[in-house]
Amino acid sequence: MTNYRQLKTLADDPAAVRALARQLLTLGSGSGSDTTWTDWELDFLDDMARRERAEPLSTRQREVLGDLKNAAERHATVDGLNVRSLIERCWMERADLESDEDQAFIEDLKVSGQRSVTRRQLGRVLRCCRELGVVEGHYGALA
Repeated sequence: MTNYRQLKTLADDPAAVRALARQLLTLGSGSGSDTTWTDWELDFLDDMARRERAEPLSTRQREVLGDLKNAAERHATVDGLNVRSLIERCWMERADLESDEDQAFIEDLKVSGQRSVTRRQLGRVLRCCRELGVVEGHYGALA
């Protein structure tokens, strides 16, 4: 998780802001990308990648950039549980998921054979795990 000092240091360095925004845009581009950005997030990242102004980012811009950076983090474990094993368990019980979209999501993760997932994907995997009773509600509290 990015802390305030890291965000402040980043915000005072326009070249670092551009580099991070380009990196995050790259993660969200291409077919089969694990990181999908909303249209608003793409516009924001594109604006940050082209930012030439020398003044530091606003507090809100720092927060959004930090949130997007955190969303793109990859996780192989959560609370000592192996993410790949959680996906496997959900896949075996996927027919019991209420949402067809969640079933397709779990099937896609299983087929991809991923050993780690993005923070956003992890939240969804954990929600599916809780729904199926694979983990108890207190597991995987994402800070």
